[in-house]
Amino acid sequence: MRKIDESAQKTENQNKYAGKIVAFISIAFIAAIAIAIIHSAGINPNNNGRPTEPVASPYAEIDYKTTGWFYGSYIAGLQNNTYLLLNVTVINRGYSSQVNCEPWNFAVTVNGVSYDSQWLIPYGLYNGTQDTFGQVNFVFNALQNVKLANNAETSGFLAFRIPNPSLSNRSFTLAASLTFGINYLAADIRIFKK
Repeated sequence: MRKIDESAQKTENQNKYAGKIVAFISIAFIAAIAIAIIHSAGINPNNNGRPTEPVASPYAEIDYKTTGWFYGSYIAGLQNNTYLLLNVTVINRGYSSQVNCEPWNFAVTVNGVSYDSQWLIPYGLYNGTQDTFGQVNFVFNALQNVKLANNAETSGFLAFRIPNPSLSNRSFTLAASLTFGINYLAADIRIFKK
């Protein structure tokens, strides 16, 4: 009689174990389906259940407006130089990680020659009107080195020193090299003139 009880007990234990395995597989299957439904609906579980707006292909947008061509004045090293000043806005359009906006990674091409942006906008520039107030605004509102979250933006002035004054008021092309994330991967960039 004891062998029958042991055999029945063994079968009962095997049935309980099999039941637990079936239950676990069922729960895992249901969880996988729920995650797939949430993902396909565009709901970010870390965004309080609000749908996110997916961007087909993330990019960094750069909008710029020409502020003017300025000339070096009496300050040593500025004479005989022309400075192109641009008002620039950089926007992260869809990168979930930060876009690294570094003002020294901009350049303009004038008459086939590339000129890098200046780390600092020099004080002492003039455009024929001696607009000192404007100079102060350029110097203190320069484009800053910032990290932009998704849909964040920053604006400021960039200066490009062009050693040949005869090149002022020429057409130019703006270029930039922006990165995103902690690994500084190259960002897709789209540049628009305002």
